[in-house]
Amino acid sequence: MSQYIPNHDDITMGGATYSVLESEMSGEPFTITKATLEAGYQVGYMPRRDRVEYDVTSWATTKSPEALEYLIWACAERFHGICDYVGFWKDDNGVFHIDPSDHHDTLEGALHFGKSYGQLTVWDWAEMDTIVVPVRGVE
Repeated sequence: MSQYIPNHDDITMGGATYSVLESEMSGEPFTITKATLEAGYQVGYMPRRDRVEYDVTSWATTKSPEALEYLIWACAERFHGICDYVGFWKDDNGVFHIDPSDHHDTLEGALHFGKSYGQLTVWDWAEMDTIVVPVRGVE
């Protein structure tokens, strides 16, 4: 487990996305590195069952910056082979939200899956900003 994920800058900025890559090291199924994408869109992945049955909107939440590393690695382990990314963002109340995510090349695809996953926004890598996912029927 890296001692530098997330780093101080990630926490100060209020969020980051990390690539979950197959490991070349014996005994480690994957590694995590900071994602440095220049285009496309990132969509948080939240299975419908979790959203409906458990009424959750994030895989994990914490107010503790110290807990982020553990939760990021735990999220990567839980969704390894399902999602290629994990990340976190900090809301206005100081709560960190940790989620797996998918990368999409087109805005249309990102908004489609954003709706399917119950997301409020998707991340635009080119603009380095969020895009609101339109509510069904209000497009």
